[in-house]
Amino acid sequence: MKKIVLILISIPIIAYAAFTLFSADPEYAAERMLYKAAKINEKIMSNPDVVPPSMRDYVEKSLKNILEKYPKTDAAKATRFALAEFYVSNKKYDKALDALNSIINMKNADRGTLSMAHFLKGNVYERKNQWDGALAEYAILRDKYTDTQIGIQVPMYIGNYYTAKGEDAKAAAAYREAAAFYNRLRGEHKGKVMGYTASSLL
Repeated sequence: MKKIVLILISIPIIAYAAFTLFSADPEYAAERMLYKAAKINEKIMSNPDVVPPSMRDYVEKSLKNILEKYPKTDAAKATRFALAEFYVSNKKYDKALDALNSIINMKNADRGTLSMAHFLKGNVYERKNQWDGALAEYAILRDKYTDTQIGIQVPMYIGNYYTAKGEDAKAAAAYREAAAFYNRLRGEHKGKVMGYTASSLL
């Protein structure tokens, strides 16, 4: 009887151990945690006025846990942006800036990641009604990340911002600067993708 009981107990233990070994891959574990947090965050975003604070606390804690436990995974890269966007959606702008600065200060971050971080940081400053801070981030994008999709389009974004605000004189000046910017790029990168992109935007 004891042997039977031991066998019955050992079966789920062995099965659990096998599953644990199978799922021990850090990337898989991080992706699973991120997926679960994202699904709960979707529920929060669909009806933010009625969700309990515990749900928001769970999402924040889950995202932070991924960064603490699996900092070197690809999922961690997405998690950093997810955490920043979570703070923005909950109007915790200072925490969002901290999260974005942590991305910008990462070693070996690729240019696409850095350009997105600077752009989102500019957006946070916009939400805080600190246009000077936003403009500083957009200037970094324009000058240092011209070869990225966001960087090359940001001069137009600045002009569109002023247009939306009804500041026609500033919009006109921004569009003139954008035109000069794209004209220069077109000449410097003639026959290349960046040159064609600049011509299209011009």
